Amino acid sequence: GLLAVTINFSEPMKTSVSPAVTFGASASYADRSVTESSFSGSIWTGLVTIDSSIGDGNKTFRISGFEDAIGNTGAEDTANTFTIDTTKPALIVSSQSPANGATTNNSLVPISATFTDSSGSGLEENSISLWIGKDGITSPMSSSYITFSGGQFTFTPVNAFDDGTYSVEVDMADLAGNRSDTVLWDFTISSAPIITSAVAAGGRVVGGYINNTNTAVIISGTTLADSGVQTIELYANGSLFRTVPILAGLTSFFFDISGADFAALASS
Repeated sequence: GLLAVTINFSEPMKTSVSPAVTFGASASYADRSVTESSFSGSIWTGLVTIDSSIGDGNKTFRISGFEDAIGNTGAEDTANTFTIDTTKPALIVSSQSPANGATTNNSLVPISATFTDSSGSGLEENSISLWIGKDGITSPMSSSYITFSGGQFTFTPVNAFDDGTYSVEVDMADLAGNRSDTVLWDFTISSAPIITSAVAAGGRVVGGYINNTNTAVIISGTTLADSGVQTIELYANGSLFRTVPILAGLTSFFFDISGADFAALASS
């Protein structure tokens, strides 16, 4: 595309004498010339085409051959630099939450990840595009609920997610306006209680079986705080033998199956 260049001199200039304006990466700074568009008073403007042949990286302007209104020639100037970045950002993703493939029972789980641009001009914080959905259909999320700080974006939902597997799609632009490829990951919402462990409290466990009917088993897990009363069902040999209610307001639970329960099962 076209790059517009404006030079502001400190005093009125001899506009009949056009300065030579070039830029480049090497010491001569003459890789490309800027074509004058206008020169009036103390302001000079010009245009130059930027394409991939110029190459990305830091460039320095070289401005020479200019005179003020009474004919004094100014010293060559190479103090002004800029960066060309025509490469889309290569997003490096870390700290995804929920993690790719994870299951959570928090229906209002914040969605977050940390992005860095491995090369180039850096990321434009306000450019993030976030889509979330399930069953192959995603919808854009309002930027009003997205924050971005220190490379990490966080989306805080205002409406609870239904149970199911969700897809997250995110892309960003760098400071030069190049847009990244889309980053994808999935997570699952399950409001049912999640059993995290079932541990024998004493006694021996042989090949995954408890060999002592006097041994209690402690079961623990997590559930949704606002999900109301839920029930965990315990089965032995394919038959229901006990139900345990999980009360509203709990985010975690544990209970035990006593040795007496097992003894009764063994004798039935």
